[in-house]
Amino acid sequence: MKIKITAIVLFVFSCVAVIAQDQNVSENRAFQISFISPLGTNGLDSWKISNNVSVNIFAGYNGGLDGFEIGGFYNGLHKDMKGAQLAGFVNTVLGNMKGLQGSGFANFVKEESKGTQLSGFTNVALNDFTGLQASGFANYAKNIPSGVQISGFANVNLGDIKGVQASGFANVNKGKTDGAQISGFFNYTKKLKGIQISFINIADSVESGLPIGFFSYVKNGYHKFEFGGNESLYGVASFKTGTTKFYNIFSLGININNNNLFWGFGYGIGTLIPVSEKISMNIDLISYQINDDTFRTYYNFNSLNKLNVNAAMRLTDGLAVFGGISWNVLVSDVYDYEGNHIEADLAPWSVYNRTQNNINVKMYPGFSLGLRF
Repeated sequence: MKIKITAIVLFVFSCVAVIAQDQNVSENRAFQISFISPLGTNGLDSWKISNNVSVNIFAGYNGGLDGFEIGGFYNGLHKDMKGAQLAGFVNTVLGNMKGLQGSGFANFVKEESKGTQLSGFTNVALNDFTGLQASGFANYAKNIPSGVQISGFANVNLGDIKGVQASGFANVNKGKTDGAQISGFFNYTKKLKGIQISFINIADSVESGLPIGFFSYVKNGYHKFEFGGNESLYGVASFKTGTTKFYNIFSLGININNNNLFWGFGYGIGTLIPVSEKISMNIDLISYQINDDTFRTYYNFNSLNKLNVNAAMRLTDGLAVFGGISWNVLVSDVYDYEGNHIEADLAPWSVYNRTQNNINVKMYPGFSLGLRF
């Protein structure tokens, strides 16, 4: 029943707004009070009149505001708002907004906005927005010359933003982000000048700055496949994605030792340092969980952690050869069928070998060689 009443009220006021959309506000009054427009002191002419103080006991649609407006359910303005507009459910402004909108559910501005929108669910600005949008669920704006969007779920901006988008789940900006995008899961921007922090970051290009997360993809960024090997894993295939300053590494490695096949998935991060036109250096930190597919052992964990420092020489535009040194830390908690703790036999040598509380740690230097595409 409440949902039906809400829908009817919003429909009625939407119809009034459409009928009056091309007509101007013709009068200013110091005060008005209404139960539900036009049942109020401004009567049938409420949409023509701008007020300094406006009180809508349930819902009101007035011409404009230069001061303060409060409504138990809904506040609607045919033209501009300057000041503060507070409603239990929804505020709408069909002109420009300068000041504060606060509501339990949603705020809407059709033209330019300068100020603050605070709502329990969503904020919508169909034109330029300068200031702060904060909501429990989502924010939407066409363009943000300077401002901040904060939401519990998602922020969407169709133009450029100079400022911050922060959300619990996702940020989407179809223009340039000059500032920061921070979310719990996903960020997208067409062009980045600043920083992205999320589980997944997507950008068409990076003017300056960094995408930082589990997976980052920049259309015009750094994407490389590597095939090679090292002292512990004789065959390694890796994919690097992100930017040269900071990229993610996804890797698969295998090793055959004493007729046992060891294999592991790895994840890591790295950075590329240009040395000359054809020479570069990569510093990578990567961790593999090593498995034995003969099922001879039971692993609580068997983690091979590698710090690689490689030099690469570009042979052609799409091909480079690389090689370098590494420092390895093998941390294992491995048992045989009888439940006896045993040492993992992946390390070819070690300069440190210690077991404490059934956790074995081996450290040793190593090397890597391969091709990059």
